[in-house]
Amino acid sequence: MSVAFCYAQVRSYYSPEELERCDRVFDIDTMSNEILIEARAALTSNRERYGKSHDYWCIAWNYTSLDDYNYVRIQARNTDFGHLTDQRVIDIEYGIVHDGSDNVKESVSVKKGVDPYNGYNTLAVEWSGGRMTVFVGSKRLEKVLDLVALLPKSPQCRIISEGGLNVQSLVVECPENRTAMLACHITEAEILSRLETSVDPAEGMWTYLDRDTDDNRARPGGRYTFYIVRDADCYLMLYKSGAEVNASQWRPFMIKGRMKPTRFVGHYDLVWYDSLMEPMDDDTYASIDDAGILTVEFPVYRSRMRFYRK
Repeated sequence: MSVAFCYAQVRSYYSPEELERCDRVFDIDTMSNEILIEARAALTSNRERYGKSHDYWCIAWNYTSLDDYNYVRIQARNTDFGHLTDQRVIDIEYGIVHDGSDNVKESVSVKKGVDPYNGYNTLAVEWSGGRMTVFVGSKRLEKVLDLVALLPKSPQCRIISEGGLNVQSLVVECPENRTAMLACHITEAEILSRLETSVDPAEGMWTYLDRDTDDNRARPGGRYTFYIVRDADCYLMLYKSGAEVNASQWRPFMIKGRMKPTRFVGHYDLVWYDSLMEPMDDDTYASIDDAGILTVEFPVYRSRMRFYRK
């Protein structure tokens, strides 16, 4: 089934007081496949000078110490201090500090939409789809860097600065990684071996037969085929094939549903994971009749799907 849900967001807000108490150290969820860190801060002693300002601040991740971390840094500089052609700009740099040695990987200079003096700027770093995107702005965020980059490997992060810094806010957003959450702990070999000898009427490979759905409430996410295997006190429905909506995210042997036996033979309480991997468990249930037909019922959505065992 495919229903209009949004991925669950885990969003954390840090006040200036909270950040000061923890020395501006914070954690992210490295199990997430998308991560956003957004901070707003102002350098209070930022002064004009030849070249780069002494003062800067950065968002650091994979942080283990002040000698080892990855970062995106915001630092002002004068292009030609003392001359009529001089301009005040902000450099946004992505780099790595390892064993105390600073290696800048990418850099871009920004002239418009930022405050290169003592005002507040917002810096946002986002990881998604194998890329890292950086945004900056004093009032409105603009994309300034977009490059291939791995997700952070360790949870600890920090806001690091040189010179006085007022941090107004920090937001960390890590959507739940549904793909990881629905991974099955039983191996493919164990599943296939068990099904070869199973006499359990629920266990086996089941494939799509037909449907009776209210398309105004829910639409099928595909013509699914899945395995059902017993796991402790419930049955796991393990995806094999047939996804049409969000098909690229579904992998063989991911959990498509969980059936828990009731006191009525052949009837099961059901948690079904829709095409976007969101749980559907509002009065959902499943049943297997004498003809060997598995019916998955979604009463709230006035819909059902039927499957037969191969």
